[in-house]
Amino acid sequence: MLQSIFLAYPIDEHRYINVMTIAGSDPSGGAGLQADLKTFASLHCYGMTTITALTAQNTCGVDSIYSLPASFVRQQLKSVFSDINIDAIKIGMLEREEIVVEVAQFLEEKGVAKLPPLVVDPVIYAKSGDQIIDNNAINILKEKIIPFATLLTPNRQEACRLLGRNNICVDDLEEAAKELLKLGTKAVLIKGVDGRDCLLVQEQEKVVWIGGTTDWIDSKNVHGTGCTYSAAITAFLGRGDPLLRAVQKAKIYITEAIRAGATYQQGHGAGPVCHHWFSFDQNFIQNAWLSVSELYKQIKALPFLSEIADGTLSWARFAFFIQQDYFFLLDRKAVCDLHLPPVINVDDELKLMLKQISDNSELRAANIFNTFNVTGKSTDIENKSAVCTAYTNYLKSVATNEESIFFTLVALIPCTLIYQKVGEYLKRKQQAESLLPTNQYYQTWVNTYSSEQRRQSVEKLLATMNRLYSSTVPSSRHLELLKIFQKATEYELAFWDDAYKSA
Repeated sequence: MLQSIFLAYPIDEHRYINVMTIAGSDPSGGAGLQADLKTFASLHCYGMTTITALTAQNTCGVDSIYSLPASFVRQQLKSVFSDINIDAIKIGMLEREEIVVEVAQFLEEKGVAKLPPLVVDPVIYAKSGDQIIDNNAINILKEKIIPFATLLTPNRQEACRLLGRNNICVDDLEEAAKELLKLGTKAVLIKGVDGRDCLLVQEQEKVVWIGGTTDWIDSKNVHGTGCTYSAAITAFLGRGDPLLRAVQKAKIYITEAIRAGATYQQGHGAGPVCHHWFSFDQNFIQNAWLSVSELYKQIKALPFLSEIADGTLSWARFAFFIQQDYFFLLDRKAVCDLHLPPVINVDDELKLMLKQISDNSELRAANIFNTFNVTGKSTDIENKSAVCTAYTNYLKSVATNEESIFFTLVALIPCTLIYQKVGEYLKRKQQAESLLPTNQYYQTWVNTYSSEQRRQSVEKLLATMNRLYSSTVPSSRHLELLKIFQKATEYELAFWDDAYKSA
């Protein structure tokens, strides 16, 4: 399972995450299967293709389309599926009726129940406005392909075409999504509504809005955004993420890809997004997390966690842990405040992140004893353990000795990251083993750190860290940052272990 777009990938040394795109080719590289493969690779999936059509196009538009024989499209599918296990499929441009029918028949023969997650991106128009699929193909697509879909991802223009409408205003998006669900798809995502996207899942009454108006980026380089977005969703589904989480992660990915590519000049028209903003070399968080994978395994193996999951942890140990967490939160706020001026410029993202952590630490410290019903524990500083003291002294030393706020944030991130990962790990463990603690406050703790709201907050924080890394830190200091991240993770391990042994 992929914990987060910005976290370590659960790489199996013996098998890739295999993702297939069934789509047309874009020789300019910005859209089509080329965009899909770049996205898959960027998200650490093994991408495969079934080519349906060759196009002659560039950033200015589509000049010509050469549709491959339908029988050859089937042969490609047969060759790959007979040999390799596919974890997720994306369908893009199918171009003409015969190809739609051939692909539909192949999927039907495989059996709906046996198909992996299937994302159908009904590529009808290029960004230039050119229609790149014939009218008969659109009708067959609705009848033969969309009913197989896990998710249908039209933009507003494509949603209009599928529903036979001239226009869909923002106020009508929810109703339009409900109409599209009637085509048989399990879920529909209408893309591109002022930075937000409208998601509706079968058997759910209300839509979920993905992203916000702040996600809108003014850029002419949007060639292939729809292909890239749907490919990212497919990759995350292939990695085992639930649908909503996969869409949320993909939204972050495409938003940052547009942002990263906005300043590039590629061609004379609508340039591409920057698919590799999330490359391994630039993704500091990914790199750092992989470097502490063994430490995290040790954390997961601690008896404190297994016993909080099944409810057998002694209350004395839990209360001691909460008490030490209280001291830690106060010190974490103090560490953040070392860098914070009375007034923060709204464009200073690093200071704003520190302010967010500082405020969050203060709020949690004020409520932590009540939240988990811990009473009778002293808040006098002399009750702070040696391990907690050593940990927070280390954080203070980083903040004091380094002028760069980024270094302080790197020292603080392991705590934020590990609590989220531990919370989600314990939640999965409870579900897999049918565990339910008899102590409701243990469950409250697990629920707090495995919540979707916390996940989204952490992902946004890490996305910003990754984006600012290359422009903030010289490459010559990369190893220093890794050591800080590793040292803070070592203290996290000691902190959890101390809670079990000292109480």
